[in-house]
Parts: sequence; structure tokens; C-alpha cells
Amino acid sequence: INEEPIKELLSPTIKIVREMKPFIDHGDYAMIIGDDASGRIPALALKDIIDKAYKKSGNDKIEARFLALYPTWNYLEAWQNLTPAKKSEWDRPDDSSMEQRIADATKKIKQEFTDKISNKIEAGKKILIVTDVISSGGSLRPLMASLKEAGLHFEIACMGMMGSAERLTELGAENIFIGTT
Repeated sequence: INEEPIKELLSPTIKIVREMKPFIDHGDYAMIIGDDASGRIPALALKDIIDKAYKKSGNDKIEARFLALYPTWNYLEAWQNLTPAKKSEWDRPDDSSMEQRIADATKKIKQEFTDKISNKIEAGKKILIVTDVISSGGSLRPLMASLKEAGLHFEIACMGMMGSAERLTELGAENIFIGTT
């Protein structure tokens, strides 16, 4: 068994937990939502750490859910990065198609997920969204919009960040914990 990928998560996880410690000690989290693809292992690791801390302080364990996030690639940006020869082969996408994909994904997440969990989150508690790597935040955007629309508070923990965290705070994330940049 190749253990290297798991070992590579150790340092970012330690950094994230150190940053989250005041929130964990305060008992802020009610649920972890892990990205069903690459966020499953980091989410389970963070859940285990939080559950152990909560047990020591008399708090209940937190629930973990895994959600397949809907890709909402920015096709216009991708098209703009094509070579001139490739651009001539493809029609230029418009911005409205991107916004429609995000709206459709947000509605689907709301119907299939957020509506079912919103009454399980105690007032004042937060949801921790966990994923492996964030490049643009596009795949998280529908989930964040759905949680925000439901009035739920959330934070994000990611093992790595390739883009700017500023956009995620604009979309409602109260805190973003990043393992590596």
C-alpha cells in the first residue's frame, strides 16, 4: 500500500487544526460536509479530531455528510485561454450559461440536501465544508449559495488553495482554513 498520499495530508491537517482550535474548543461546529470526491479523507480526519475534542469538553459528536458537488466550470474563461486556432473550432460561450448552471446546481443542492439538514443545525452552530484543493471555488459555489440562502453559517477547510480565498468570503464563508497554498 502506498501511504505517501495520506502522509502528505498530515502537515496541512495540523496547520488547519491549529487555526481552528479556538472554534473547536468553543464547540462551534454541528456538521461537516465533505466533498464526496477528494474531500472524504480530509473530512473524516477532521471529524475524528473534532469529535475527540468535543468528547473531552462534553459536546456531542458532529455529523458528517458527503455531497457530490456539481461542477460549474467557467467555460468562458477556459475558452479565452485557448490558442487562436482552437478558438476558431469552438463557439464562444456566454456568461449567462455559466450563471444558469450555477443557479440549476444551487436549486438541486437546496432540494436534495440543504432543505433536509437546515432544521438539524442548532442556532449559533456552524457547518464546516471540507475539500482537498480549491482552485477557483466554482464547485463549492452552489453549496455555499444554498447554505447562505437557508441562513446557515459555514466555514471552509481545504488542504490546498491555488486561488484567492477572498471570493469564498464574498460568497458567505465566515472563515477559510487553508493547509497549504
